[in-house]
Amino acid sequence: TLEPTAPAWELLCPGEDIVLAVEGREVGEDGTLLLEEASAQGGPCRGLRLKLEWAFRRRAPGETLNMEVMRKGERRQVALPLVRASPLVPADPLDSERLGTRPEYLIVGGLVFVPLTEPYLTEEYGDDWAGCPSRLTYLAQHGLKKEPGHQVVLLSDVLACEFTQGYEAYMRRVVKSCDGEAVQNLERSE
Repeated sequence: TLEPTAPAWELLCPGEDIVLAVEGREVGEDGTLLLEEASAQGGPCRGLRLKLEWAFRRRAPGETLNMEVMRKGERRQVALPLVRASPLVPADPLDSERLGTRPEYLIVGGLVFVPLTEPYLTEEYGDDWAGCPSRLTYLAQHGLKKEPGHQVVLLSDVLACEFTQGYEAYMRRVVKSCDGEAVQNLERSE
């Protein structure tokens, strides 16, 4: 799966590109690579094949993976820079603090908005997320960023005042649009 925010998105075309080789190792029709390391007896491991993702997982972010792909009948070489996965729902929201960003929230007229994170789900629904709405669980486990900075924004709390009466029914829901415009993250919502 290619993330729309990953460098591979601009280098490869899913559905059009066929990966032929990775780092000089031929990719089989079943999407596996032949493992050519020495066995315990000192000879080559014959017939042992690993899934293609093995080649990606054994490399660190920042390294480059050389691939040969075929697109529309033409072979071409692709130097694919590897980056750390950037999940739509972060497991560690403090990553941004380590990079110099403060915790994120937005309060407007007594409504409190936050980005969806795994610690938020754990705080609200417990360690096993029992009772967590399926749409939030799905976003946490399978959501992909559409662009850099994309976040799932939630109405997390409603402060009691005359202007917010009735909004409690919308707590813990994803905010999809504001004033007719799609909400991409908290920064663009201000």
